[in-house]
Amino acid sequence: MKKLIALLLAVLCVFALTGCGSTEWTMSDIQLSAQDAAAVDRCLKAKDWQDGLTDCISVRLTDGSGRRVDYCADCGIFNDLGAGRHLKLSDSSREDMNTRLTQYGSLWITE
Repeated sequence: MKKLIALLLAVLCVFALTGCGSTEWTMSDIQLSAQDAAAVDRCLKAKDWQDGLTDCISVRLTDGSGRRVDYCADCGIFNDLGAGRHLKLSDSSREDMNTRLTQYGSLWITE
């Protein structure tokens, strides 16, 4: 029993030190909360990516490694600039992402 408890504590420590694999994301030089960054990660791990970038007015998100993705709030589309691909969210996922990202600044470019 003591070995099992020690093992569980060791695993918890490893997760705490690595941040459970979470990525840091910033928008307009503002760091997203851990929950919002995790939501972005979940979207970007989808398998529905399509080749090519879309021509949308977007906000830029950058992760800790320098990966850049643009997000269009009107269309609910992520453009992965480095990979040259795009991902279209469902309407409900777009609404959720818009609600999350609006906390960090405007999602619409005004001229």
